[in-house]
This record gives sequence, C-alpha cells and structure tokens, in this order.
Amino acid sequence: MKLDAVQSAMQAKLEVEMKPVTDQLSRLRAALDAYEAVLRQDVERRVNNTILVALGQDPLPELEDLKRAQSFLLEAMSGMSGTIDPAPVVSPSAPVPEVSPVSPPKEVAPKPEPLQPKPAEPTFAALLTQGAQLSATRRQLRRIAPEDVTDAKRLLAEIEGLRKTFKTQHVSRLSPLLQAIAAETRILLERIPQDHHYAEKLQEIIPTVGRLKHEGGVQDFIKGLAFGSSGSWPSIAAMSRRKVQQFDKDAETPPTSTKKPPPSAKKVAEASNAQHSWPELPFLRKLEKPILLAGGMYIPEKITSIYERFGLNVEWHAIDHNNPKAQGPLITRIRSQKLGAVILLEGFMRHDAFKPIAEACSTSFVPMAYGDKAGVASLASAFDELEKKLAPRKEGAA
Repeated sequence: MKLDAVQSAMQAKLEVEMKPVTDQLSRLRAALDAYEAVLRQDVERRVNNTILVALGQDPLPELEDLKRAQSFLLEAMSGMSGTIDPAPVVSPSAPVPEVSPVSPPKEVAPKPEPLQPKPAEPTFAALLTQGAQLSATRRQLRRIAPEDVTDAKRLLAEIEGLRKTFKTQHVSRLSPLLQAIAAETRILLERIPQDHHYAEKLQEIIPTVGRLKHEGGVQDFIKGLAFGSSGSWPSIAAMSRRKVQQFDKDAETPPTSTKKPPPSAKKVAEASNAQHSWPELPFLRKLEKPILLAGGMYIPEKITSIYERFGLNVEWHAIDHNNPKAQGPLITRIRSQKLGAVILLEGFMRHDAFKPIAEACSTSFVPMAYGDKAGVASLASAFDELEKKLAPRKEGAA
C-alpha cells in the first residue's frame, strides 16, 4: 500500500509538471498545421496568377490569413522557448517533500552533471532564410538536360504553327494532336526547373491548348489542362501521336480509282431509248481530259445515272468529313493540268475544305462549277456553266 501511494503521488506530480509543456506543444502543432495549410493556398494562388496574367486577366489578391498564420506560429515558437529549459535540479541537501498519508523513503540524489549552455532559438525569419537557401540549392542541382531543351523548342514551335493552322485541321486529327502536346508539355514541366525561362514559356502552352480546343470544336476531353493534373504522360503522348500519324497516313493514301469504263454498245442503245435525251454540251464532249466530281463519298450508281442522263463519263474524287486531307492529291492533279473540268460538290464539304480546291482551279485555269450534292438539277446547271466557260476558250483558240 505504501508503494501504491508513492506511485500515485509521483504520477500526480508528473501530470502537473508536464501540463505546461503539452499545452505549448499542442499550440505549436496547431500553429504549424495552420501555417502549412495557408502557405499551400498562397503557393496555389501565385501559380494561378501566372496563368491568369498570361491570359490577360487580373491576378488574385494576397491572402491575409498568411500573415496571421505566420504571427500565430511565431507566437507559439516563442512560447516554447520557456518550456524547454532544463528543470531545476533538486539539491542533495534539499528536504524531500512530504506525501500524505505516507512519506516516501529518503534516497540520495545523484550528483548533477554540469549544465551545457542552451543554444539560441532561431527566429522565424532565420528559418525562412534557411528554407529559401535550401530551395535555391536544390534548384541549382536540377540542371536542364540538352534533350529537354530540344523538346521544349520543338513543342513551342509546334504550338506556334498550330495557332495559325488549327482551323484547317479536321477535328479527328486536332483532338489527338492537342492531347499529345498537353502530355508532352507536362513531361517537360516535371523535368525542367521552375525558375528556368523555358519552364515559363511551357506554362503558356497549357492555356493555349485549351483555347485551341474550344475554338477548334474539339469535344473530346483533353487530359492535362487542369491545374495540378497528373497522369501517365509518356504513354498518353505516345498513343496520341500514333493517332495523328495514322490519320495522316490514311489521308495521304490515294483514293481508289473511280474512273468508270466506257459503257457498252448495249447500254448506249438502252440510254438512247430512254425517256431523257442527252443535252448537246459539245465542248464538254470534246474534252480529252477527265471531268471530275469532287466531294462526298463515291457512289458507283451515281456515275451510271450521270451517263444515262447526260451521256458524259465522269470520275469521282471522294472527300468526306472524316478524311479532309484527301483534297491534297486532287489539288496536285489540278495544278498539273491533268483535269478537263471540275464539278465541286460543296454540299458534302466544309467551307475550309473546298475553298483551296476552288482557288487551285482558278489559279490553274481549270473550268470549275458547283454541283451542291450531285442532284440532277444541280448537275445540269453545273454542266451548262462548264459548257459556257469552255466555249469562249475553244472558239478563241480556233
């Protein structure tokens, strides 16, 4: 029973001695947590301001909570300075406090060791200075690699060129291209030090990709545009680049020949007995070079019906919405003077797709007319217009 009373008295004394220290430690922990949370918000604010300024918008104001958190932390650190002093050592000759109802046995206290001078408490400003020096040292250790410089230059040049041409890009190509650029930008931003001038330029690519996505009509989700985005960027970039390459490969593949062989004598006889008589169109019939329909999907039955209705053999160069770059080979044929006349089926194409074809016909002096969606009335009007364009030139040449 005497031992239990002694232990209870010691535990009570321990709680009394520890309470000021535990209170100050709890206050310091709360101050550190509050400062860390507010500091993170302030860092996010400064990063967001970089993007807002690049977009021409007003930056976010400074956080007043940061100063309060700093003051609270300094106050808590100052309070700790009095609690970590060594506790006074009881002299061997000092009387042992009495414990009621039982007094503990007297013991000889050990000889105290010499006290070491207490180091001075670092100020909050000194701690911030040390942190800044450590961050600067780490940034110096992270040097930019030559291959990262090369990749950064390539990306900056690519996004600059895309600003001028994105409206002519088909959405099926523009979407994976923007995704590849966003992912590759994220890769470089993780490698290049934040204080490097290339990092500042690469930061501007992210909002630019977002703007091109909106103005280019891309509906697909582009990963990496949100602040703090994370992902498997190398695999995303590689997959997106493969999609772009496949699109270009499909677009560069020459379309299958749509030239229809001359009709047999039986079909000519059947056509002559048909209800419709062929229009004269003498200048079109004298053309040695092909008459070409450009646009939409190739429909063999339409080629047959055109011959039966007008008595003209025509070719068809397909250009659908999923393969707008098929206009490239057609423009090459026009500029090389390999076509006699062109009927542009603009009803199947966007304006930015058929405009270059019309310009190529104009500069290469190839007669051209619009045929909408290849209806009978539209084609009859187009053939008449081509006949008028050919007549003066043929007569003048004669």
